[in-house]
Amino acid sequence: MKNTPRNLPLNAYHAIASKKIRHIGTTHKICLIGRGCCPNAIKSHSVPVASLRGIAKDGHVYAFVSPVHAELQNIYNCEYQPTRLGINEASTYFGFCSTHDDAIFSEIEKRDVEPTDNQALLFHFRAYSRAFYQNANSGKMLHEIHEAQRPADHVPTEALETVASYFQPQVDTLSILEKHFERMRSDVVAKTHPKLEYLFIRLGCVPDVMCSTLLMPLYDIEGKLLFQLAKECNATCQAMSITLMQDSVGGFLLLTWYDKDAVASAFVRTFIRGGYDINRLIAVVFGATVNFFFSESWWEKLDDERREMLMYYASVLIIDPADTSRDHIQIMYQALVNHPATYVNWPILSVTKSAALN
Repeated sequence: MKNTPRNLPLNAYHAIASKKIRHIGTTHKICLIGRGCCPNAIKSHSVPVASLRGIAKDGHVYAFVSPVHAELQNIYNCEYQPTRLGINEASTYFGFCSTHDDAIFSEIEKRDVEPTDNQALLFHFRAYSRAFYQNANSGKMLHEIHEAQRPADHVPTEALETVASYFQPQVDTLSILEKHFERMRSDVVAKTHPKLEYLFIRLGCVPDVMCSTLLMPLYDIEGKLLFQLAKECNATCQAMSITLMQDSVGGFLLLTWYDKDAVASAFVRTFIRGGYDINRLIAVVFGATVNFFFSESWWEKLDDERREMLMYYASVLIIDPADTSRDHIQIMYQALVNHPATYVNWPILSVTKSAALN
């Protein structure tokens, strides 16, 4: 982008910038475990192909992907349509070399999920590693967009100031993510088990929505703000992981977090108190996370009202920074509490809680 000519049309400049955002993380191919001592990282799947195949149609699933510039206006009008992705491309990132990818994750890909403490750690580590990888590349992307050559008659001062305002927060966030990632990396390599808490729900069907994602809860599942609790506990963004996948029985939902994370614990406890309202949790996944995928046939069976609601939820992370006049994250949580909807009917076969939840 630095070599973009000055006579570039404005729409072409926007297209290049959007492409850069969409393809963040495709050029940095260094194994997160072995670093420079390993061969180039391969495309690791945070949600295994074997699992995605259970909801795929003609080898494709649905997802909400980073929009190109031409799509933004539709998103601001709550028309954020999902995109078909091939299962060989969905959920991928260049996180690990082939040796480490197989050695680390074989226990959760080639064995039944029980889960053991080590399996809970590995699912958490997989979700965290993808988020860390994406954030490690986002700083470079921000600087390239800020420094890119623009059309001679286009000097978007306010937009450039906005991009520049993200530099330090991105550095701070990456620093925190790296600190926690290094701790998990050490535990995984040494095969030690940190104090993790988890909630494991075995489902009697293949879940129509699958994910390996992180959630940093700002509100609990009942829509109550968790900011004060975070402040009192001096909580940092360790984040909890949400894993939804297929297994040999049908499927499972796994929530995992560190035992000292009072914010994540409060979120999970309200989820339990609400009777394991998976529909409300699905709304949170759509509205507050990335890296989730769903069945095309499931999406088409939803009525217009439910599709429109999920499209709004999925757009919140894009709209909220652009529209500072309203707190769209708060609006989203109010909507999922005040306007509950049934998105899935997954039978719960059993629930397993870690010790602190009993």
